Amino acid sequence: MPELPEVETIARELDRKIRGQVIKAVKIDAPKIANLPVGRLNQILVGQKIKTVSRRAKMIIFKLKSSYLNIAYV
Repeated sequence: MPELPEVETIARELDRKIRGQVIKAVKIDAPKIANLPVGRLNQILVGQKIKTVSRRAKMIIFKLKSSYLNIAYV
């Protein structure tokens, strides 16, 4: 598990590099995330524009253009 300063550095760098870009493809290793089948989650995410990348505690949060969907990565 990375330490908090490392997570902050990664979140800032991701925000600088990918803010405003559109998700073109998704690779999901877990069979089920957020009670959604992988295919459905893929369908929701592809085409979404990344508004910001930030962190809360040790989670990296991707805020997307769609107002109803935010993704946290641990």
